Amino acid sequence: GLGSPILQVTTPMLSAFKKNCPTVVIYRFKAPSVNCLNIGTEATIENPKIEFCRVYFKYLKEKIAKYTFQFMPNGDPNDAENETLTMYVSSVTPYADVCYKNTRLRWVGTTSMSSTFGSGFFKLLKLSDESPSLTDHLDENFPDPTNPLLASRDALANTSSLPPLARFSDKQSSSIPKKRLLRHGDIKLIEVFNSGNKDSILDIPYCSLVISSLALVLRDQEIKKYHGNARYYDTSLATTNVFY
Repeated sequence: GLGSPILQVTTPMLSAFKKNCPTVVIYRFKAPSVNCLNIGTEATIENPKIEFCRVYFKYLKEKIAKYTFQFMPNGDPNDAENETLTMYVSSVTPYADVCYKNTRLRWVGTTSMSSTFGSGFFKLLKLSDESPSLTDHLDENFPDPTNPLLASRDALANTSSLPPLARFSDKQSSSIPKKRLLRHGDIKLIEVFNSGNKDSILDIPYCSLVISSLALVLRDQEIKKYHGNARYYDTSLATTNVFY
């Protein structure tokens, strides 16, 4: 698995016009293996990727929308290990809330749904117990948009006593292909590395793949807002050297 891709994000054709069609499909690459058919030089390489996650987007009431992530760790839609996560975004707040492993998390630095410009930098924080979250209302009976829960100026919205758990940045993106590839940005996250080769796709924790998938969907959301204009970049979110 050295030097192999990890995830691939695709958008189904005309997904907005198809009922129950995912907005985004994320594939996970497997370490390639070669099955020799005979003693000669011919060999076949199996399909190197499996369907890892289907992402659905839906507008809700009170100017709130949600992304539903259907994760399939083994590529089987009917596997018992599959799980579903919901991430909420709002036309009022410049952040996205998600609850993972019974932990309330917030992506800070994204722009609201109604924003014209996209963001080139956002990070993942663990919310304090005092900070309200859109995930507090899993029944989707949200309060009035003027409630502090949805206010973009909420003093607790962008703060945490812990360092960021992950971040995305397009600061080092490229406009000229290098080795036939364009660099759109970087995802960095904190994970526990036990053993194995850190450059191999065989040793990536499952939770890292989940967090990376969330970041890739938000990156897709933000880049669709560019509309040929200058990107929005909140420098106040980059005052620390964490992840730089």
